[in-house]
Amino acid sequence: MTDRYAVIGNPIKHSKSPQIHRAFAQQCGQELEYRRLLGDESTFEDDVRPVSYTHLTLPTIPVECSARG
Repeated sequence: MTDRYAVIGNPIKHSKSPQIHRAFAQQCGQELEYRRLLGDESTFEDDVRPVSYTHLTLPTIPVECSARG
């Protein structure tokens, strides 16, 4: 089964997290999907709800606060 990871924020296009984590997973023989998700605190729940993630990185304070509820 492939683990699903994502980093969410705005802006997010610059994030190197997907490349870094995919390279590490490949070296370790792990199946991994790592995506960038464009989103912010006003759309957080709608952005992450459609997919079940193994891990979700929240790199910005507003999104972190929204995730905590």
